[in-house]
Amino acid sequence: MFSRLASKLSRLFTSTVRGRGQTYYARGAVNIRHGSAIKVDATVWGSEDYEVEIEWANGELTLYCSCPYFDSDGPCKHLWATVLAAEARGYLSKVDLKRDVNDFGFEDLMEEFDGLHRSYTAP
Repeated sequence: MFSRLASKLSRLFTSTVRGRGQTYYARGAVNIRHGSAIKVDATVWGSEDYEVEIEWANGELTLYCSCPYFDSDGPCKHLWATVLAAEARGYLSKVDLKRDVNDFGFEDLMEEFDGLHRSYTAP
């Protein structure tokens, strides 16, 4: 069962990506450099070190990872691992989507991922 933040964001991630992200989180591969109620900056150690940013500002949730998967396919295992680590430490507590991300279809959400810093704007 996912926690509150993870539940709100789970639909952005495929089950395979969530499983791999859980593994990264469980092995301690997430180093949160800065965390607050609205933002997390982290490094996730994998085949390389990847920079991850999650920020909630003005009703917009911005997700970013420096890995190639994120650029081509969207939300990645590094982001999911960071979501889990952030929530475990009480970060991103201000993220308050008007509706759960799960209320939308995956394809609809992926349309929002069209730039280097891809984002999902809460309705």
